[in-house]
Order: sequence, then structure tokens, then C-alpha cells
Amino acid sequence: MRLARLDNDALVFESRTPVRGGLGVGVLFLVASLLPFLGQELTLPHWLAFAVLAAIGGGLMGVSWPRRRRLILNLPERRLEGAGNPIALEDIQELELAGSTKNPDEVPIIRYEVRLKARAGRELVLLSGSDPASVTRDLGQLLEICPLPLRSGWGLPKGAEPWTPIEPDPEHERSSASPREIVLERHDPPLPGGITVLIGGVGVGVMWGIDIYRRSQTGLPLSTLSIALAVFFSVLLTALGVALISNRLVLRTGPDGVSLEARTFGLRRQRFHIPTAMLGRVHAVSPDGEDAWHLLLETTRGAFSVPCRPSSAAELLQELRRTS
Repeated sequence: MRLARLDNDALVFESRTPVRGGLGVGVLFLVASLLPFLGQELTLPHWLAFAVLAAIGGGLMGVSWPRRRRLILNLPERRLEGAGNPIALEDIQELELAGSTKNPDEVPIIRYEVRLKARAGRELVLLSGSDPASVTRDLGQLLEICPLPLRSGWGLPKGAEPWTPIEPDPEHERSSASPREIVLERHDPPLPGGITVLIGGVGVGVMWGIDIYRRSQTGLPLSTLSIALAVFFSVLLTALGVALISNRLVLRTGPDGVSLEARTFGLRRQRFHIPTAMLGRVHAVSPDGEDAWHLLLETTRGAFSVPCRPSSAAELLQELRRTS
């Protein structure tokens, strides 16, 4: 759930369910339903096959299609709409920073939340996401327009307000920290998927190579287009696998500030830099306030997060605090 629109009359919060695997399967069924039309004559079994496959495909697509949920904070009428019976602002008791972490030992599913608690025991998730920085930026915009009581969480220390941008300090002393480069452990490591794609590319290339060799030995005709397509798709899959394996997220610290770089094939393809004068405090956070999954930086541009693993959080926290 994110803050999608902000104006003087309303704050609109929206979320969309993720695309499910059944959507792709449904498309395949719909494509398969058209196969009977490739024949010369259409008989009753052909029409029945079309109807059954089209019904299955359409049903799977309908069930798996992303759905949107919307909450509207109506400021002139001072109430929250879209969650059943409207909730009056006077009935809102507090906002709370909370969340959950699933599969912490494998590929973690991390969810940071801002929960709204109202009278009569009503509770709902107002903001949520896997990145605490985006959630806190939305929270800051919400509190700026509609100040509500907030209970801190995520392991933030008392008095920390990363949703509020800090003031720039032109007299900030330049850090004397020596430059350092740290390869971050991603929450969704690309290695397994990259290896799978790489093996698939090599395997497809080997199979096509065997088929082309067999045709050349038996005198069967060889199509230039077939050979070109075989080489193209094998090279494409292999390159894609190598690209996924070589994906790196690198944190660079030094006297000039903090930089987060995304690299592929060792080449920088994306960079976000925060000068030292724009840095504030650094906090280790997690949805449940226990093992840290992100480092949250207070900056003049708002919150900025760095993903980490609990095993490396202490080292990264010390390095960022040394830089800022």
C-alpha cells in the first residue's frame, strides 16, 4: 500500500496484488484453444475443445489478474473511506510502525507496515512495502498534512524520525574515512536464477548443435534461418544467465559520502550518491525490530535505505556511521 496521490482535499492510498503464475498459464490455454482453427474443417469436437480450453484459460486469467485496493483519506469530511464503514479522524487512536519477515533463512519476504488503529478495535494497514525508505517517505507526507499520533517501531531508537528530512549542514566537517567498497548481500540473490538460465542456454545450444550435426551427416537440408535462430537464442540465454550471475549491489563509502551502485558484467549501470553534508543518523531496522534487514539513513532528501543481512548489519552500520 503506497501513497498514490496527494492534494488539499484527499490522500489516496493504493495497492495492487502481484501478478500470479496462473496468468501465464491462462494465456497458454487461450493460445491452445485457437489450435483447432488451424485445421481444414471444424467439427463438433474441435468446437468443444475450443470452448473448454478457452474457459479454463479465461478462468485462470481472471483469478490471477492483479487487483487494486484503494483507501481515501477525505480531508474536508475528515474520514477514511474504502475500508468498509468510514473511519472518522477523531476515532483514529494512533499509527504504528510494524511489519513481518517470512523465510529469513532463504529468500526473505520483508514487509514494512504503517498500521492504523481506531476505536472499536479496528485496525488496517495504511502503508506497506519491502523498502523502509519508501514507506517512511510516504509517512512523512501523510504526517505533514494530517498529523496523527505515531508509535515508533522497526527497532528505531527513541527520538528517531527518519520520515522527516534533516536540515542541510553547510558547516559539516568532511569525513576523514578512507574509501571503502563493500559488496552487499542481496535479499533476492540472482545466482540461482542466473545459473538456471545459463544452464538452459547451454543445454538448448547443445541440443540444437546435435540436431544440426545429425542433419549435416544424413544429408538432410539445413536452413540458414534455423542455424541463425539456434545460435541467436543460445547466445541470448547464455548472456542473460551470465548477466544475472554478475549482478552486484556495491556500497562505496569515503570522504565524499555514500554511494550505492548496481553493476552488471562489472560495469556500473546505476548509481545513487549522497554527499557527506547531506547525511544524518543511521539506524539498523527490521519489520519486527529484531534482526536488521535494512540500514535506514536520515538525509536532507528524506530517508534512504541500504539492504543487508543480519550477519553483516553491524559491520555496515559501523562503516556508515564512520562516514557520516
